[in-house]
Amino acid sequence: MAKKFLSIVLSLLLVFSTFAIVSVAGDTITPEDEALYPAEELAITNPKERIDRCLLTGRSMGGAYIQDTAASKDILEDNLSYWKDEIIDEYHALEAKGDAATDEEWGALYRKMKTPHDNDFDLWADFWYEYKDLSKGQATVSFVASQEVVNPGDEFSVDINLTTDFWFNAMYATMFYDKNNFEFVGFGDLGEKFSRYAITVQSTNYGIYPVGGDVRSIEWPDAIKAEEGCYDTYGGINVGISKEAISSQPDPNVPSLICDNDKVVTFNFRAKDTAAAGSTFSFFCTNDAMYTLNKIDIYDEGDASGVWVIPCWQFYRCDKDSMSNDMMFADWMYQYDKSLSITGDEVTIAGQEVVPADYTDLDAAIAEYDSSAYNLYTADSWAAYVQAVDAGKALSRELTADEQATVDAATRAIVGAKAALVLNKLVGAAVIGTPAIGASANVEVVANGSPVAIRLVGEGGENSFTFNREDATITTDGTNEIWNVKVPVTAEKASYNVFGKWGSDYNDAGTALTIEAVEGLDLSIHSIEVPDMYGSMGGKIYMGVHDVVVRTSKDVYKIQFVDPDGNTRTFCSVDFPPVEDGEELVWTIPFKFATLGNMNYALRTRAVNTTFALTGDYMTGRVVF
Repeated sequence: MAKKFLSIVLSLLLVFSTFAIVSVAGDTITPEDEALYPAEELAITNPKERIDRCLLTGRSMGGAYIQDTAASKDILEDNLSYWKDEIIDEYHALEAKGDAATDEEWGALYRKMKTPHDNDFDLWADFWYEYKDLSKGQATVSFVASQEVVNPGDEFSVDINLTTDFWFNAMYATMFYDKNNFEFVGFGDLGEKFSRYAITVQSTNYGIYPVGGDVRSIEWPDAIKAEEGCYDTYGGINVGISKEAISSQPDPNVPSLICDNDKVVTFNFRAKDTAAAGSTFSFFCTNDAMYTLNKIDIYDEGDASGVWVIPCWQFYRCDKDSMSNDMMFADWMYQYDKSLSITGDEVTIAGQEVVPADYTDLDAAIAEYDSSAYNLYTADSWAAYVQAVDAGKALSRELTADEQATVDAATRAIVGAKAALVLNKLVGAAVIGTPAIGASANVEVVANGSPVAIRLVGEGGENSFTFNREDATITTDGTNEIWNVKVPVTAEKASYNVFGKWGSDYNDAGTALTIEAVEGLDLSIHSIEVPDMYGSMGGKIYMGVHDVVVRTSKDVYKIQFVDPDGNTRTFCSVDFPPVEDGEELVWTIPFKFATLGNMNYALRTRAVNTTFALTGDYMTGRVVF
């Protein structure tokens, strides 16, 4: 409703302007006006006076919300200049019409000037207007050092010089410097124009003054924060200049300020005894340090959490010529309508220049290291690569140009180790025993490292099988893994190419596998279960005798458990009769878990007239007391 109403008002203004209709009609205050605009402003019945007093005359901090009278013409024009040109033109056009300009026209201009940012009345802040020109108002700053070259231990000063095209009565300013080579030792004099003002330091929030400190809790400029290690490299000094007179009896005649390359304040520094001879360092602040509209969320978040966040540079613009006891804030607290241009200065430490070594190529080689790729490569080649990268990272960053060979050697070591990386691959694949057609073949695959999956691809791409880690029994052999998987057998002979997957792709050339089977006996194990074990296979079991339930085909006559040392335990169907369950035999075997620690038993089976053969099945876990 608010936006629609605003459109109607602007349309009326266009009609009046186009047809030059002269009317003495008043500016009618509607219920919608009363809902949108402050009652104190609407109480001013003359709409031009309402604009002048409410929008173009400053407001005193802690004093009257609206001034009893409008400011002088030159102050009105100065404050008007910070609006967009179309507002300035409309205001002057109505002034030029004199008595022919109607209250309705002035009222429409008032409503247009009160349009909130983004035309969003729900988020309207009284002093945040769509038609204020945030690009106007330029502050130009230069830092000027008293000496271009200093010796370690010398004291010197840096002045802040300021030029503005706006009037102000309070400001915040920040300078950054290399705290590893300089220390801040205090403030010198305020400039002549500022001599009757007070200087404050935010010691509560920004560290220990007057000797510098950690100012990272202020809003650091993005251009500085983007530099790696900025908080360890730079110190910052944040000062406030306020209208309060220094004397105990405030002087009511301290004027507002406009600067023309005037000194604001002097900062005093000392070059540390350890300052690097021949090196040059900057005293600076970046141009993105101004208090701006796009940072308002940061400041609001700080206020909401009770953290006082002071912008690096901020000016409180006021009516020109106002005095300290009656400073009129032209924009109240929202100081968006300014931009900043800062020129820094440099100081060189005396002595022979030390040319540092060039670490560019080394840093690039280190940056290419991706720790997440470790699983793609063999353990030995990856370990060599990591060792070379770690050595490059640990290399001193204080080497000089005559030690460049050391830096280059570290770079070559990393590049060479990366080039020598060997992709993981399958070592081999084989069938354990001779499977029967219609049963499952027990296939053992040996792989470098820890693959994510194994895939068997039959001839012509048909009859393929994929096994993830949870589908296999996996044991380790040094840096390799041994996967035991069950592959269905449907023919006397089947040929496969076996691939390993270590990252997102099957990235090896594959290894050949042939499965040859016979008609007849099925000596496979279908499942192994230890009911008393905590967790699934691979869990924990207490010492003592516990049942092990094994399901096999009906052709199995004996089951044998083989420990890693080759010791065996054999269970025969005569002594431990299994129970038939459909096409399976269910064996309940009393198994003594007698040795503490990890266990790993391979299983073998045989029929009445065959020898034992490994099945590719394992019973694993941990025996505890």
